[in-house]
Amino acid sequence: MNNTNIMFTDVVGYSKLTGDDQNLALELLKEHDKIIEPIIKRYNGEIVKRIGDAIVAIFDNSNYIIQSSVEIQQSLKNRNTRNIQARHIILRIGLHYGEIILKNKEIHGAGYEIASQIEPICEYGGVAISETLYQQVKESNELIINGAKNHFFIRPIAEFNLKSSSRINIYKLYLNLLDWYDASSHQVHEYLSRQGTPDSMYTSLQFERRKNDLIKHWELAQNFESQHNLSYAIYHYKMYLDYSADLSIDKSNYIELIILHIFSQCGLVRLVDRVNKQKLESNKPDLWLHSYIMGINAFNDHNFDYAIDCFDNLSNVPDSKIKLPNYNPYYFFNFYKAIIAWKRNDKDLQRAVNENIISKKDLEHKLLLKVINKLTQDHFNKNEIKALYSEIVENQSINQNAKLFMYWLLIIFYKKHDIKSSIKIQNIANTLIEDLAGCISGFQLKQFFIEKPLLHQLLMEEIEFDFVGDEGLDDFAEPERLKTNQLETFNFCVKCGFTNKNKFQFCPACGAKLTK
Repeated sequence: MNNTNIMFTDVVGYSKLTGDDQNLALELLKEHDKIIEPIIKRYNGEIVKRIGDAIVAIFDNSNYIIQSSVEIQQSLKNRNTRNIQARHIILRIGLHYGEIILKNKEIHGAGYEIASQIEPICEYGGVAISETLYQQVKESNELIINGAKNHFFIRPIAEFNLKSSSRINIYKLYLNLLDWYDASSHQVHEYLSRQGTPDSMYTSLQFERRKNDLIKHWELAQNFESQHNLSYAIYHYKMYLDYSADLSIDKSNYIELIILHIFSQCGLVRLVDRVNKQKLESNKPDLWLHSYIMGINAFNDHNFDYAIDCFDNLSNVPDSKIKLPNYNPYYFFNFYKAIIAWKRNDKDLQRAVNENIISKKDLEHKLLLKVINKLTQDHFNKNEIKALYSEIVENQSINQNAKLFMYWLLIIFYKKHDIKSSIKIQNIANTLIEDLAGCISGFQLKQFFIEKPLLHQLLMEEIEFDFVGDEGLDDFAEPERLKTNQLETFNFCVKCGFTNKNKFQFCPACGAKLTK
């Protein structure tokens, strides 16, 4: 007898499917095994029992069983999106840490019994974990648990009265931060009645909310955001939001806007639009902050006219009012407008942006003004540009996000005069994006931050070269410019490992050729 981590899985509706269409049931079970078995094996799990479509597996490592269960459900979720509903495989996974007995190829013990009872009360397509397993993998005393590669977020479902066990707290494990953020802490157990779980089996959990807890989450949220650890910042802001609602402290609109500001920085256009329509449009939130967020969102959505309208609403707002907890008393709406002006080649907008920047006294706006002034000059003074380049790249006191705007404008300038320097700046910009993303502890938000914001996409755009053929080519030779369009592109750069999703012919990260 020993303590270990137990996974109990079961396919929802499989018995009925066997009666309706046995051939389809067997086919789906084979596909189910092909998906699940390699993931269990990858994390050193061992399948110790099969009960029809159910699997019982054990893991020595608590973090591995968490990671494995999330990857199983995410893989099935991805698979189901590519199949009609009749071919969906919906799984429930119950996880527990407790005593088991393995004897004569059979598993027994209280731990096994509890795991087998957690699985049926799990939400369809979800993962439920016991209090004892939570204690093995929790991060501090937060609703955060650690897998083998990533951390994940949970919420308490209810306290359950299981057979042969005292009452036990069960938690819902979310596959990603956004699913956790969307879920109400007061509604997490509502699926139980839909799935036919008797009310007598559980009691919803009531946690005491204290003002000190509120202050702790606020301070941690600010601290993590200042470190650019955006996923943990969102977690603590959301916890503050939940606690303040329980304590009848009316700051919900403001906190929701702060969270939405982070989402807008990560380019999550549809999420920002949805939350805005559901919660903010009718609640009259802080108008300047709302305008700023919706302006960033419109910019990321390529809706530049609406972005400019939103940013223009901020032009007459005093700098002293435009603040967030972790930001200096200025905002980057002029930076966004500068990008739009130069993308559109809108001279009137360029002049308007220029005039607005002149009144600003902070270092970032002064440098932005210098970059814009260089862009408007017809002559190319290599020494002046080199000095400006060094001032932006090497100055550690400049806000890192502000540098990205200036890098894009410098790339636009250098593309006319010095293509090698434009590639060099692009490499520096991409490195900065990767460094900022590296501060984000959550995998999902990290990927969104790299890929979704329009500014990041612009900075990663391929810099086109004009290829000139040899003078000795005969009249019937195909021009080199046309040949390059037909070349096969690599999926990644062999020199630096850059993933070439956009089929670039030259690596935006290191400049290496990506065609053959």
